[in-house]
Amino acid sequence: MNADYKPIPSSIIAEGTSFWNGAGDRGDMAMIAYGAARFALAYSDRETATKLWPLIEWCLEYCRCKKNSDGVIASDSDELEGRFPAGKANLNTSSLYYDSLHSAVMLGKDLGIKSDQLYDYANRAQQMPTAIEKYFGAEVEGFQTYRYYAGNEVLRAWICTPLTVGIFDRAAGTIEALFSARLWTADGLATQAGDKTFWDRASLYALRGALAAGETQRAMKFLTYCSNRRLLGEHVP
Repeated sequence: MNADYKPIPSSIIAEGTSFWNGAGDRGDMAMIAYGAARFALAYSDRETATKLWPLIEWCLEYCRCKKNSDGVIASDSDELEGRFPAGKANLNTSSLYYDSLHSAVMLGKDLGIKSDQLYDYANRAQQMPTAIEKYFGAEVEGFQTYRYYAGNEVLRAWICTPLTVGIFDRAAGTIEALFSARLWTADGLATQAGDKTFWDRASLYALRGALAAGETQRAMKFLTYCSNRRLLGEHVP
């Protein structure tokens, strides 16, 4: 963390002896706020949560500073580090920021954080679904889902993220897109429609999102397939 709200380095090397920052701002601060708040809530240890709270606060403030004129969160890229285009603001970062605000409110109540600060977080969270819908909501390849960034015209795996954080406005079209032949491959979700690259993390998020949206039967079918293919069958490390 730093007073100038410069992004946390992409990678810390050898327990802090050095660092690598070649990827710039990948939306890490939204990821950290999301992950740290969720972890603290699940771990349920007050001492640990108290130590993490300043980091969560800092990351949420960083994201607020990165909000653009359309109300979504700007970043240099995403967790793919420029391997695929992500525009100046991507769906994943804004969705995780939305959930991190909600999680911070729940955690803050447990820690006795001042109510006006938590009210501010709750108010910011309330604004995000509207901004996400306005900026990212679109018809892509015939599906009523999301564009991953402004100008994106090809289906992307991370259109699943809103479902995992409880935004279901475009659930039907998004789930159809995720399990369509355009995105679903023999090894799970393609990072981008028509490409052979895939990451298990995206497939698992998509399954989690489909379950959250109530598509249990379809999601379990694909979860069973993925488990046999990726966990019990031959797979990359």
